[in-house]
Amino acid sequence: MGYPPRTLKSKVRLKRALLSCYNKTGLEGLATVLSKEANIELIASGGTAKHLKIAGMKVTSVEKITSFPEMPGELVKTIHPIIHAAILAEIPTSGELTEKINPEQLQFLEAHEIKPIDLVVCSLYPFKETVIKQSSIETCRSQIDIGGSVLIRAAAKNYPRVAVLTNSDQYEHFLRQIEKQDWCTTFEQRIELAKQAFQVIAEYEYQIAKFMENVNQNLDRSKQFYLI
Repeated sequence: MGYPPRTLKSKVRLKRALLSCYNKTGLEGLATVLSKEANIELIASGGTAKHLKIAGMKVTSVEKITSFPEMPGELVKTIHPIIHAAILAEIPTSGELTEKINPEQLQFLEAHEIKPIDLVVCSLYPFKETVIKQSSIETCRSQIDIGGSVLIRAAAKNYPRVAVLTNSDQYEHFLRQIEKQDWCTTFEQRIELAKQAFQVIAEYEYQIAKFMENVNQNLDRSKQFYLI
């Protein structure tokens, strides 16, 4: 169904954010402003939730939202229908919008008591950095991020409603912008962040493919592999 034209230009008031970050640089500062100044509900996964709770933040764990435990090995943390329905739903979240963009999706969320997510903050496992260190094949394989890539892609796809941050370098500028806009994001912001997010994913996937090519070319050698 998609969004009507005027909705694409609307501001979206941030109400709920999901944080799932390997690199936690600047995360406390971002979370503090979002929760204490903007009154945005924070949801976080695994180590990110622990990090924020230790810092004294009020945060809801992903497990509490999904009622499903994290798989041993820190796997399958955010890959869940409740999380991705909350991100991908094509519904209005701004007070300026009264029409039901996609009534069936809105009814689905209400029926399953799913609250929309308006902001995703996610940084991926350091795959390239791990390979450059000439780590073992298995160590490199373990650093291929799955859930983070899926989160970023979902948020970036739904840029008409959802904003996505993929790098700590974005935090300060983003906070300055939304503070001036009464804690709302604009269409221009969201589409620019989506573009940057897909660039991050494209580069990440390229590095994985390059690594796999090197592994395949050296299957008969007992050595470690790194990116060329």
